[in-house]
Amino acid sequence: MNCLAFHTYAYPKGLQAELLELGARGSVAQLCTYNVLLGQLFAEAALDIARRARLRMEDVFVVGSHGQTVYHAPDEREVHGRRVRATLQIGDPSVIAVTCRATTVGDFRVADVAAGGQGAPLVPYFDLQIFGRNLNDGEVVLLLNVGGICNVTALIRNDSKTEVVAFDCGPGNMVIDGLMQDLFDEPFDRNGQMAAKGKVVRDLLVWMCNDPFLQRRPPKSTGREMYGKDYRMQLHKKAQQLNVSNEDFIATATEFTVEAVRSNYDSFLKPKLENNEGTLRRLLVSGGGVHNTQILRHLTTKFSEYKVGTTDDEGINSDAKEAMCFAYLAYQTLKGNQTNLPDVTGATEPVLLGKICPVLTPAT
Repeated sequence: MNCLAFHTYAYPKGLQAELLELGARGSVAQLCTYNVLLGQLFAEAALDIARRARLRMEDVFVVGSHGQTVYHAPDEREVHGRRVRATLQIGDPSVIAVTCRATTVGDFRVADVAAGGQGAPLVPYFDLQIFGRNLNDGEVVLLLNVGGICNVTALIRNDSKTEVVAFDCGPGNMVIDGLMQDLFDEPFDRNGQMAAKGKVVRDLLVWMCNDPFLQRRPPKSTGREMYGKDYRMQLHKKAQQLNVSNEDFIATATEFTVEAVRSNYDSFLKPKLENNEGTLRRLLVSGGGVHNTQILRHLTTKFSEYKVGTTDDEGINSDAKEAMCFAYLAYQTLKGNQTNLPDVTGATEPVLLGKICPVLTPAT
């Protein structure tokens, strides 16, 4: 699979903060407005990336858009006598389709949720197809995405079959970024420089690791509802009680991101690998976390039994991987292929992911 062009587009100044507020306590009017606004912004990005790839939009088979998650509540709750799971991503694909004059697939997660799943993670299908093709018997590959949330896909090859185990581990950059904004008025810890200045506060780390989500068995997924502003308020209170410096606070939060991955690995993956001792093991990292040297350093230490690298080592741009994934999922949807993995998401059945917004070429 080749990536012809990739670029990261920043939201207009102030929009990110508005979207965070929208997810917490926005109105229906705001939700409706931002749904269209983000569709326009995503469409502009799609048009620009096609230009960078030297493609005409009429030559683009499909645009795939994950959208912006504003709320993710995949665990069942009772509402008016019904058991309801819910997730909401905005940036309407119809706006993208009409603006770009290209068939667009978006809103991927709802179908899996409707089938009783968590709606996440959806990347494992891509991982299996791209990274699982040429595995040797006994080989294990862990694909760790460190985005806002950490999610892991394990590809385990045994007896000419590849088992896929995948789930969310806990916060990736979400807590670190939020603390950097709270403490230093910076959007993130560039290259892990702030964490490198501090020391891990063991008492605070132990308190953070006493987290019910870490012990929860897969299938599981999480988001800002669990590790957003309310969670950080609890962290600030605990850090104040322990008299933790700002630099040590960032260092500890960074260590927690990696500790959560290792804790989940020991509980839910390691038991599956008892017959794979001594075989080739690789840990490939992607997402924004690859630019945090402290995260990579801690991963290398805590996963010493693995060869730790990034997906770039396998020819997949670590920044572009998730964008490539949802382009791939959109393509598979148009081909009629079901791409959720029920054993991963907890769905009762495989389903087609995403809403298809076609654009018909006018008759001439």
